Amino acid sequence: MDNLRDIEAMQSKISEQDEEIFRLNYLIDSLPGCIYWKDKDGRYLGLNQFTLNRLNQVGINLSKQDIINKTDFEIFDQATALAYRDNDLEIMRIGKQLSYEEKFKDDGNVIQLSTKTPLKDSSGEIAGIIGNTVDISDKAHLIDGLRNAKERAEQESLSKATFLRNMEHDIRTPLVGMIGLSGMLDELNTDKEQLELIADVKRCAEQLLDYCNTIFELSKNEDINMRVDYQPILLEDLLNEVTAMFSPAIISKSLHIQTHIGDSNHQRVVRGDHYRLQRILLNLVGNAVKFTDTGFVKITLSVSQKSVKPSLDLIVEDSGIGIPDDKIDFIFERFTKVSRSNKGSYPGLGLGLPIVKTFVHDLGGSIHVASKLHQGTCITCSIPIPDETIK
Repeated sequence: MDNLRDIEAMQSKISEQDEEIFRLNYLIDSLPGCIYWKDKDGRYLGLNQFTLNRLNQVGINLSKQDIINKTDFEIFDQATALAYRDNDLEIMRIGKQLSYEEKFKDDGNVIQLSTKTPLKDSSGEIAGIIGNTVDISDKAHLIDGLRNAKERAEQESLSKATFLRNMEHDIRTPLVGMIGLSGMLDELNTDKEQLELIADVKRCAEQLLDYCNTIFELSKNEDINMRVDYQPILLEDLLNEVTAMFSPAIISKSLHIQTHIGDSNHQRVVRGDHYRLQRILLNLVGNAVKFTDTGFVKITLSVSQKSVKPSLDLIVEDSGIGIPDDKIDFIFERFTKVSRSNKGSYPGLGLGLPIVKTFVHDLGGSIHVASKLHQGTCITCSIPIPDETIK
Protein backbone atom coordinates (compact mmCIF):
# COMPACT_ATOMS: atom_id res chain seq x y z
CA MET A 1 0.00 0.00 0.00
CA ASP A 2 2.81 2.38 0.86
CA ASN A 3 4.41 1.77 -2.53
CA LEU A 4 1.07 2.45 -4.22
CA ARG A 5 0.70 5.73 -2.32
CA ASP A 6 4.25 6.71 -3.27
CA ILE A 7 3.54 5.98 -6.92
CA GLU A 8 0.31 7.99 -6.81
CA ALA A 9 2.08 10.90 -5.11
CA MET A 10 4.84 10.79 -7.70
CA GLN A 11 2.32 10.70 -10.54
CA SER A 12 0.47 13.64 -9.00
CA LYS A 13 3.71 15.60 -8.69
CA ILE A 14 4.64 14.78 -12.28
CA SER A 15 1.19 15.87 -13.38
CA GLU A 16 1.60 19.16 -11.51
CA GLN A 17 5.02 19.68 -13.07
CA ASP A 18 3.62 18.92 -16.52
CA GLU A 19 0.83 21.43 -15.91
CA GLU A 20 3.35 24.03 -14.76
CA ILE A 21 5.53 23.41 -17.83
CA PHE A 22 2.45 23.70 -20.05
CA ARG A 23 1.47 27.01 -18.47
CA LEU A 24 5.03 28.30 -18.79
CA ASN A 25 5.23 27.31 -22.46
CA TYR A 26 1.80 28.80 -23.08
CA LEU A 27 2.91 32.03 -21.43
CA ILE A 28 6.10 32.19 -23.50
CA ASP A 29 4.19 31.45 -26.71
CA SER A 30 1.67 34.19 -25.89
CA LEU A 31 4.27 36.91 -25.40
CA PRO A 32 4.79 39.35 -28.31
CA GLY A 33 8.21 39.29 -29.89
CA CYS A 34 10.67 36.50 -30.47
CA ILE A 35 11.84 34.68 -27.33
CA TYR A 36 14.55 32.04 -27.54
CA TRP A 37 17.41 30.59 -25.54
CA LYS A 38 20.68 28.96 -26.59
CA ASP A 39 23.52 27.07 -24.95
CA LYS A 40 27.15 28.23 -24.85
CA ASP A 41 27.80 26.69 -28.27
CA GLY A 42 24.97 28.70 -29.81
CA ARG A 43 22.58 25.75 -30.17
CA TYR A 44 18.90 26.54 -29.67
CA LEU A 45 17.44 25.03 -26.51
CA GLY A 46 13.97 26.50 -27.01
CA LEU A 47 11.90 29.20 -28.68
CA ASN A 48 8.36 30.54 -28.62
CA GLN A 49 5.71 30.29 -31.32
CA PHE A 50 6.21 33.95 -32.31
CA THR A 51 9.82 33.16 -33.25
CA LEU A 52 8.71 30.20 -35.34
CA ASN A 53 6.06 32.29 -37.11
CA ARG A 54 8.64 35.00 -37.80
CA LEU A 55 10.98 32.49 -39.40
CA ASN A 56 8.17 31.08 -41.53
CA GLN A 57 7.30 34.61 -42.74
CA VAL A 58 10.74 35.00 -44.30
CA GLY A 59 10.77 31.57 -45.90
CA ILE A 60 12.51 29.54 -43.18
CA ASN A 61 9.99 26.72 -42.88
CA LEU A 62 11.16 24.72 -39.90
CA SER A 63 9.36 23.23 -36.92
CA LYS A 64 10.42 23.72 -33.31
CA GLN A 65 11.87 20.22 -33.30
CA ASP A 66 13.88 21.05 -36.44
CA ILE A 67 15.37 24.16 -34.81
CA ILE A 68 16.25 22.67 -31.41
CA ASN A 69 19.98 21.84 -31.25
CA LYS A 70 20.69 23.79 -34.44
CA THR A 71 22.93 26.88 -34.53
CA ASP A 72 22.27 30.14 -36.38
CA PHE A 73 24.74 29.01 -39.06
CA GLU A 74 22.38 26.13 -39.91
CA ILE A 75 19.35 28.44 -40.15
CA PHE A 76 20.43 31.85 -41.48
CA ASP A 77 22.84 33.13 -44.10
CA GLN A 78 26.51 33.37 -43.14
CA ALA A 79 26.61 37.14 -42.50
CA THR A 80 23.48 37.17 -40.34
CA ALA A 81 24.54 34.11 -38.34
CA LEU A 82 28.01 35.55 -37.74
CA ALA A 83 26.52 38.82 -36.42
CA TYR A 84 24.19 36.91 -34.07
CA ARG A 85 27.02 34.74 -32.79
CA ASP A 86 29.32 37.71 -32.14
CA ASN A 87 26.61 39.37 -30.06
CA ASP A 88 25.93 36.14 -28.12
CA LEU A 89 29.62 35.73 -27.31
CA GLU A 90 29.82 39.34 -26.13
CA ILE A 91 26.88 38.80 -23.75
CA MET A 92 28.47 35.67 -22.27
CA ARG A 93 31.86 37.38 -21.99
CA ILE A 94 30.69 40.42 -20.00
CA GLY A 95 27.87 38.61 -18.17
CA LYS A 96 25.43 41.52 -18.57
CA GLN A 97 22.27 42.28 -20.51
CA LEU A 98 22.74 44.27 -23.72
CA SER A 99 20.55 45.41 -26.60
CA TYR A 100 21.55 45.36 -30.26
CA GLU A 101 20.06 46.39 -33.56
CA GLU A 102 20.35 43.33 -35.79
CA LYS A 103 19.36 42.58 -39.37
CA PHE A 104 16.92 39.71 -39.69
CA LYS A 105 17.76 39.18 -43.35
CA ASP A 106 20.93 40.02 -45.23
CA ASP A 107 19.14 42.57 -47.46
CA GLY A 108 18.79 44.86 -44.42
CA ASN A 109 15.08 45.49 -44.96
CA VAL A 110 14.12 43.84 -41.68
CA ILE A 111 15.70 45.47 -38.63
CA GLN A 112 15.12 44.15 -35.15
CA LEU A 113 16.06 45.15 -31.62
CA SER A 114 17.44 42.20 -29.69
CA THR A 115 17.81 42.28 -25.92
CA LYS A 116 20.02 39.43 -24.77
CA THR A 117 20.70 38.26 -21.22
CA PRO A 118 23.15 35.64 -19.92
CA LEU A 119 21.46 32.26 -19.24
CA LYS A 120 22.74 30.78 -15.98
CA ASP A 121 22.54 27.26 -14.58
CA SER A 122 21.63 26.25 -11.02
CA SER A 123 25.18 26.94 -9.84
CA GLY A 124 25.14 30.48 -11.21
CA GLU A 125 27.50 29.74 -14.10
CA ILE A 126 26.75 31.20 -17.52
CA ALA A 127 25.35 28.41 -19.69
CA GLY A 128 24.17 30.39 -22.73
CA ILE A 129 21.91 33.34 -23.56
CA ILE A 130 18.23 34.28 -23.47
CA GLY A 131 17.04 36.56 -26.25
CA ASN A 132 13.99 38.77 -26.77
CA THR A 133 13.73 40.31 -30.23
CA VAL A 134 11.15 42.75 -31.64
CA ASP A 135 10.79 44.09 -35.16
CA ILE A 136 11.63 47.82 -35.34
CA SER A 137 11.88 48.05 -39.13
CA ASP A 138 9.16 50.68 -39.49
CA LYS A 139 10.63 52.83 -36.74
CA ALA A 140 14.19 52.42 -38.04
CA HIS A 141 13.17 53.28 -41.60
CA LEU A 142 11.21 56.29 -40.32
CA ILE A 143 14.25 57.52 -38.39
CA ASP A 144 16.44 57.04 -41.47
CA GLY A 145 13.91 58.95 -43.55
CA LEU A 146 13.80 61.81 -41.05
CA ARG A 147 17.60 61.87 -40.84
CA ASN A 148 17.89 62.01 -44.63
CA ALA A 149 15.23 64.72 -44.82
CA LYS A 150 17.07 66.74 -42.16
CA GLU A 151 20.35 66.42 -44.06
CA ARG A 152 18.66 67.49 -47.31
CA ALA A 153 17.03 70.46 -45.58
CA GLU A 154 20.35 71.52 -44.06
CA GLN A 155 22.06 71.22 -47.44
CA GLU A 156 19.31 73.24 -49.13
CA SER A 157 19.53 75.87 -46.39
CA LEU A 158 23.29 76.03 -46.82
CA SER A 159 22.90 76.37 -50.59
CA LYS A 160 20.37 79.17 -50.11
CA ALA A 161 22.63 80.99 -47.65
CA THR A 162 25.60 80.60 -50.00
CA PHE A 163 23.57 81.94 -52.93
CA LEU A 164 22.39 84.96 -50.94
CA ARG A 165 25.92 85.72 -49.73
CA ASN A 166 27.20 85.55 -53.30
CA MET A 167 24.38 87.74 -54.57
CA GLU A 168 24.52 90.27 -51.73
CA HIS A 169 27.11 92.52 -53.39
CA ASP A 170 25.55 92.21 -56.86
CA ILE A 171 22.12 93.26 -55.57
CA ARG A 172 23.20 96.01 -53.19
CA THR A 173 25.61 97.77 -55.56
CA PRO A 174 23.06 98.88 -58.21
CA LEU A 175 20.56 99.91 -55.52
CA VAL A 176 23.13 102.04 -53.72
CA GLY A 177 24.07 103.48 -57.12
CA MET A 178 20.44 104.38 -57.84
CA ILE A 179 20.14 106.13 -54.48
CA GLY A 180 23.36 108.05 -55.05
CA LEU A 181 22.44 109.07 -58.60
CA SER A 182 18.99 110.15 -57.41
CA GLY A 183 20.64 112.43 -54.89
CA MET A 184 22.87 113.93 -57.59
CA LEU A 185 19.89 114.49 -59.92
CA ASP A 186 18.01 116.12 -57.07
CA GLU A 187 20.83 118.65 -56.63
CA LEU A 188 21.13 119.36 -60.37
CA ASN A 189 17.43 119.63 -61.21
CA THR A 190 15.10 122.55 -60.48
CA ASP A 191 11.92 121.32 -62.16
CA LYS A 192 9.35 120.63 -59.41
CA GLU A 193 7.61 117.76 -61.20
CA GLN A 194 10.90 116.05 -62.04
CA LEU A 195 12.12 116.52 -58.47
CA GLU A 196 9.03 114.69 -57.22
CA LEU A 197 9.71 111.82 -59.64
CA ILE A 198 13.36 111.68 -58.55
CA ALA A 199 12.25 111.60 -54.90
CA ASP A 200 9.90 108.69 -55.69
CA VAL A 201 12.71 106.76 -57.41
CA LYS A 202 15.03 107.36 -54.47
CA ARG A 203 12.37 106.36 -51.93
CA CYS A 204 11.57 103.14 -53.81
CA ALA A 205 15.27 102.26 -54.12
CA GLU A 206 15.81 102.91 -50.41
CA GLN A 207 12.83 100.75 -49.50
CA LEU A 208 14.01 97.93 -51.75
CA LEU A 209 17.52 98.19 -50.28
CA ASP A 210 16.03 97.99 -46.79
CA TYR A 211 14.13 94.83 -47.76
CA CYS A 212 17.28 93.29 -49.23
CA ASN A 213 19.31 94.16 -46.14
CA THR A 214 16.70 92.50 -43.94
CA ILE A 215 16.70 89.33 -46.03
CA PHE A 216 20.50 89.20 -46.11
CA GLU A 217 20.59 89.71 -42.35
CA LEU A 218 18.09 86.90 -41.81
CA SER A 219 20.18 84.64 -44.04
CA LYS A 220 23.32 85.41 -42.03
CA ASN A 221 21.49 84.63 -38.82
CA GLU A 222 20.39 81.23 -40.16
CA ASP A 223 23.97 80.37 -41.08
CA ILE A 224 25.03 77.63 -38.65
CA ASN A 225 28.62 78.92 -38.82
CA MET A 226 27.69 82.31 -37.34
CA ARG A 227 29.05 82.05 -33.81
CA VAL A 228 28.73 84.54 -30.97
CA ASP A 229 31.81 86.79 -31.04
CA TYR A 230 32.50 88.63 -27.78
CA GLN A 231 34.67 91.74 -27.91
CA PRO A 232 35.03 95.00 -25.93
CA ILE A 233 32.27 97.47 -26.84
CA LEU A 234 32.15 101.14 -25.91
CA LEU A 235 28.46 101.80 -25.30
CA GLU A 236 28.71 105.41 -26.44
CA ASP A 237 30.15 104.34 -29.80
CA LEU A 238 27.43 101.72 -30.23
CA LEU A 239 24.77 104.32 -29.50
CA ASN A 240 26.28 106.86 -31.91
CA GLU A 241 26.51 104.26 -34.70
CA VAL A 242 22.80 103.54 -34.44
CA THR A 243 21.54 107.12 -34.10
CA ALA A 244 23.70 108.28 -37.03
CA MET A 245 21.95 105.83 -39.36
CA PHE A 246 18.52 107.23 -38.52
CA SER A 247 19.38 110.94 -38.37
CA PRO A 248 17.89 111.75 -41.82
CA ALA A 249 14.58 110.02 -41.01
CA ILE A 250 14.42 111.60 -37.55
CA ILE A 251 15.07 115.06 -38.97
CA SER A 252 12.57 114.64 -41.82
CA LYS A 253 9.83 113.63 -39.34
CA SER A 254 10.82 116.34 -36.83
CA LEU A 255 11.13 113.76 -34.05
CA HIS A 256 12.93 114.43 -30.80
CA ILE A 257 15.70 111.86 -30.23
CA GLN A 258 16.78 111.14 -26.65
CA THR A 259 19.82 109.02 -25.81
CA HIS A 260 21.00 107.90 -22.40
CA ILE A 261 23.79 105.65 -21.09
CA GLY A 262 23.03 104.72 -17.48
CA ASP A 263 24.38 107.35 -15.11
CA SER A 264 27.82 108.69 -14.29
CA ASN A 265 28.56 105.67 -12.12
CA HIS A 266 27.60 103.11 -14.76
CA GLN A 267 30.15 101.13 -16.73
CA ARG A 268 30.72 102.40 -20.25
CA VAL A 269 32.54 99.38 -21.71
CA VAL A 270 31.27 95.79 -21.83
CA ARG A 271 32.19 92.67 -23.73
CA GLY A 272 29.52 91.56 -26.14
CA ASP A 273 28.72 90.50 -29.69
CA HIS A 274 28.94 93.82 -31.53
CA TYR A 275 27.13 92.64 -34.66
CA ARG A 276 24.14 91.22 -32.80
CA LEU A 277 23.85 94.13 -30.35
CA GLN A 278 24.04 96.64 -33.18
CA ARG A 279 21.42 94.79 -35.25
CA ILE A 280 19.10 94.52 -32.24
CA LEU A 281 19.27 98.28 -31.73
CA LEU A 282 18.97 99.05 -35.45
CA ASN A 283 15.78 97.02 -35.74
CA LEU A 284 14.26 98.40 -32.54
CA VAL A 285 15.10 102.02 -33.36
CA GLY A 286 14.07 101.51 -36.98
CA ASN A 287 10.63 100.35 -35.87
CA ALA A 288 10.34 103.19 -33.36
CA VAL A 289 11.13 105.81 -36.02
CA LYS A 290 8.88 104.14 -38.60
CA PHE A 291 5.81 103.95 -36.34
CA THR A 292 6.23 107.37 -34.69
CA ASP A 293 4.91 110.35 -36.65
CA THR A 294 5.20 112.94 -33.88
CA GLY A 295 6.89 113.06 -30.51
CA PHE A 296 10.05 111.28 -29.44
CA VAL A 297 12.25 108.22 -29.70
CA LYS A 298 14.34 107.42 -26.62
CA ILE A 299 17.29 105.00 -26.54
CA THR A 300 18.82 103.87 -23.24
CA LEU A 301 21.83 101.59 -22.71
CA SER A 302 22.72 100.58 -19.18
CA VAL A 303 24.24 97.77 -17.14
CA SER A 304 21.72 96.32 -14.71
CA GLN A 305 22.54 94.44 -11.49
CA LYS A 306 18.97 93.30 -10.79
CA SER A 307 19.78 89.57 -11.01
CA VAL A 308 22.70 87.38 -9.91
CA LYS A 309 24.41 87.90 -13.26
CA PRO A 310 24.61 91.50 -14.53
CA SER A 311 22.98 92.33 -17.84
CA LEU A 312 23.18 94.96 -20.54
CA ASP A 313 19.74 96.52 -20.98
CA LEU A 314 18.87 97.91 -24.42
CA ILE A 315 15.73 100.04 -24.04
CA VAL A 316 13.95 101.73 -26.95
CA GLU A 317 10.86 103.80 -26.19
CA ASP A 318 8.68 105.86 -28.52
CA SER A 319 5.47 107.89 -28.62
CA GLY A 320 4.19 106.13 -31.73
CA ILE A 321 1.04 104.27 -32.69
CA GLY A 322 1.47 101.54 -30.06
CA ILE A 323 0.52 97.86 -30.23
CA PRO A 324 -2.90 96.37 -29.39
CA ASP A 325 -2.81 94.08 -26.35
CA ASP A 326 -4.01 91.09 -28.37
CA LYS A 327 -1.18 91.53 -30.90
CA ILE A 328 1.84 91.78 -28.58
CA ASP A 329 2.35 88.00 -28.49
CA PHE A 330 2.54 87.88 -32.30
CA ILE A 331 4.91 90.74 -33.13
CA PHE A 332 7.98 88.48 -32.93
CA GLU A 333 6.64 86.04 -35.53
CA ARG A 334 8.05 86.27 -39.04
CA PHE A 335 6.18 88.29 -41.66
CA THR A 336 3.63 89.44 -39.08
CA LYS A 337 1.89 92.80 -39.40
CA VAL A 338 0.15 94.28 -36.38
CA SER A 339 -2.70 95.61 -38.50
CA ARG A 340 -3.71 95.14 -42.11
CA SER A 341 -4.57 98.83 -42.26
CA ASN A 342 -0.93 99.67 -41.51
CA LYS A 343 0.51 97.77 -44.47
CA GLY A 344 0.35 100.70 -46.87
CA SER A 345 1.33 103.39 -44.37
CA TYR A 346 4.21 101.48 -42.79
CA PRO A 347 5.90 99.27 -45.40
CA GLY A 348 8.15 96.40 -44.36
CA LEU A 349 8.60 92.64 -44.42
CA GLY A 350 7.70 91.98 -40.80
CA LEU A 351 11.15 90.52 -40.08
CA GLY A 352 12.72 93.18 -37.84
CA LEU A 353 11.40 92.00 -34.48
CA PRO A 354 11.80 88.27 -35.29
CA ILE A 355 15.47 89.03 -35.97
CA VAL A 356 15.67 90.87 -32.64
CA LYS A 357 14.15 87.88 -30.87
CA THR A 358 16.60 85.47 -32.51
CA PHE A 359 19.66 87.59 -31.68
CA VAL A 360 18.54 88.12 -28.08
CA HIS A 361 18.02 84.36 -27.76
CA ASP A 362 21.49 83.74 -29.24
CA LEU A 363 22.94 85.89 -26.46
CA GLY A 364 20.88 84.20 -23.72
CA GLY A 365 18.76 87.29 -23.08
CA SER A 366 15.10 88.16 -22.64
CA ILE A 367 12.64 90.69 -24.09
CA HIS A 368 9.92 92.69 -22.37
CA VAL A 369 7.31 94.70 -24.28
CA ALA A 370 5.10 97.41 -22.79
CA SER A 371 2.74 99.26 -25.11
CA LYS A 372 -0.45 101.31 -25.17
CA LEU A 373 -2.40 101.85 -28.34
CA HIS A 374 -1.97 105.39 -29.74
CA GLN A 375 0.42 106.26 -26.89
CA GLY A 376 3.65 104.44 -27.63
CA THR A 377 5.80 101.37 -27.04
CA CYS A 378 8.77 100.48 -24.86
CA ILE A 379 10.84 97.38 -25.64
CA THR A 380 13.57 96.23 -23.25
CA CYS A 381 16.15 93.62 -24.22
CA SER A 382 18.24 92.32 -21.31
CA ILE A 383 21.48 90.62 -22.38
CA PRO A 384 23.44 88.77 -19.65
CA ILE A 385 27.15 89.59 -19.40
CA PRO A 386 29.84 88.03 -17.17
CA ASP A 387 30.97 90.12 -14.18
CA GLU A 388 34.58 90.16 -15.30
CA THR A 389 33.71 91.72 -18.65
CA ILE A 390 32.45 95.00 -17.15
CA LYS A 391 34.77 97.98 -16.89
